[in-house]
Amino acid sequence: MAPKKAGLLDIEKQFTFYAAYHDNTVNKWIHIVCIWPLIFTGLMLLWTNAGIVSHISLPSSLANLSVQGVPLTLNWALLAACVYIAFYLSLELENAKKMTGLGIFAAALVAILYFVAGRLVALPPLHAAYGKQSVEITYRQAALATHAFLMAPIFVLLEVVFLLGGKKRLHKSIAARVQEEISAYKIQREISSGKGRVTRSKSKKA
Repeated sequence: MAPKKAGLLDIEKQFTFYAAYHDNTVNKWIHIVCIWPLIFTGLMLLWTNAGIVSHISLPSSLANLSVQGVPLTLNWALLAACVYIAFYLSLELENAKKMTGLGIFAAALVAILYFVAGRLVALPPLHAAYGKQSVEITYRQAALATHAFLMAPIFVLLEVVFLLGGKKRLHKSIAARVQEEISAYKIQREISSGKGRVTRSKSKKA
């Protein structure tokens, strides 16, 4: 019997929650367009704010490494990139049949963005655009922090794969679960709204 996957590494479970939360078409496209540029911007900002980690020296075998002139410097950008890469590779290992290389692609993309970020300047306006859509379009509480920072980049890649007609079996399985999640949320919202009206009615009578 195969060991049960940890919840965070269960790509189908996590993506179902994400897709149900971001079922609005406009919201979905904003994520697809903005998520990876935001990751890129974040890495650039972290490159310029090394803080206390700048005083820690890398082993000499790593300190002399560079990619196209960008040295491997210990800073917050490097630490963040390593977290993303390790997480996406873990997702690939735990969901090999479903991911079929998508986790490896995402990890490689983070690595590329890390080194490119070492050369460029951050673009803060993107943050304002992304934050605006979460308030005006979703009308729901903020998603889990793990989704906002770790999962969203690979989820938008999966969204693109689905839009291009890839991974049809996984898409069909997730789509059914997403509709169940959305229906459950709507029922819960109606129940909560009904309780609120009953409470207000009782207060007026009192």
